[in-house]
Amino acid sequence: MQAFLKKSLYKLSYNHSYVIISFNTKKGDIMTAQDKELEQLHDTIISDVNSLVDKYMSIVGWDVPENNEDEAKDKILAIIKDAIKKIEEES
Repeated sequence: MQAFLKKSLYKLSYNHSYVIISFNTKKGDIMTAQDKELEQLHDTIISDVNSLVDKYMSIVGWDVPENNEDEAKDKILAIIKDAIKKIEEES
């Protein structure tokens, strides 16, 4: 189960103004203490990622008068996804 969770620990998608992180578990899997802790942290992690996107959207908005918000969101999310990918590769 740990390998399954490691590979599918996050799934980032941008839906309107929220980043959604979902955990994938197989039916019948037994939740460990670590799984339960991560489940409790789920909403906090989502909030933190949303705050991170909002932070950089604000910075880009201040610094770039002709800012295209949709394009900026896509690029910020691509940077975050790239960072997550690099972290996964280090593990």
